[in-house]
Parts: sequence; C-alpha cells; structure tokens
Amino acid sequence: MDVDLDADQPRIHVRRAIVDGELTGTKSRHGRRSIPITLPLAKQLDVVVAGRGETDLLFVGAQGATLRPGNLRYRVLIPAAERAGVPWARFHTLRHTCAALLIAAGASPLRLQRWMGRHSAAFTLDNYGHLLDDRLGPCIDLGSTPRDRDAVFEVPLRVGVPRVVHHVLETLSS
Repeated sequence: MDVDLDADQPRIHVRRAIVDGELTGTKSRHGRRSIPITLPLAKQLDVVVAGRGETDLLFVGAQGATLRPGNLRYRVLIPAAERAGVPWARFHTLRHTCAALLIAAGASPLRLQRWMGRHSAAFTLDNYGHLLDDRLGPCIDLGSTPRDRDAVFEVPLRVGVPRVVHHVLETLSS
C-alpha cells in the first residue's frame, strides 16, 4: 500500500500516477516521494485502507477500479470545494496551497522541492519564490555558540490540512 500509517511519523508514498486513465509511474524519479502526514489524518486514512491488500491503491472508484480523474473532479473535488466555500479550487489549487503553507511554516527550499516532487530547488523557487519573504531578517551573531545558531534556524513544520482536503477525504471514505 502507498501509506505507512503505523510509523512514528505516518507517511503517504507517492509512487504512481494516473495519466490518460492509465496507472503508471510518476513523471520522474523526483516525483517518487514519501510525504509525512499528521496523526489525525493517518487515523482517517486507517479507516479508508482497512481490509486492503499491500498492492492496492489508497483511493479507488466505487467498483474498486482506478479512479478516473474526470469523475473524481466532478463527483468529489468540486462538491467538496463548494462545501468548503472555495468553489474555484481544483487539484492544482491544492498543490499550490500546500506549497504556500510549507513556505509560511518556514520550510527550506530543499524541503519544499522534495514535498512538491520537483527536480531542483531552483525550479521550485522559480515557481513559488514570489511567496518567500525576501527580507534578510534580524541580525544573526555568527560568533555565537553552535547551539545558539541552531536555535535561530530551527523552524518547526506544522502544516494543517486545508478544509477542502478534509471534505475530499470525507467523501472518499463514505
């Protein structure tokens, strides 16, 4: 299964994609990644994957087949976005929202690149750099002890699940 829900840090493994209705690999090796998720989300997904086999997909259609992107968009995402009060939101909106939340939480360009499955941090910054605070920030005493310097650069990463994702999961798990 493309999830590891029982680990200390639960994860979703991105290993496959649906292209033109066919299940295939990701566009590049950089697209293959493991995304850390929150414990509450892991508990929600645990209900979804109950009874599934190791090679089964995380989300499937009503008959257990590969999801068709058009059906998912019109039957799940658009109604979920409307219920969440963001009727204009689409799949790429979720991707860009994730990037914006990561940046706001202080994620490094390298972490952002890996979360987004991009081939380089430079390419990622070309797409999302406008969201970064371009100020230099406060003065940092580089002569301080290493422990003090580490505290300056330590930024906890806490990304909440947008409401639309909650509604998508709610719809898919019912």
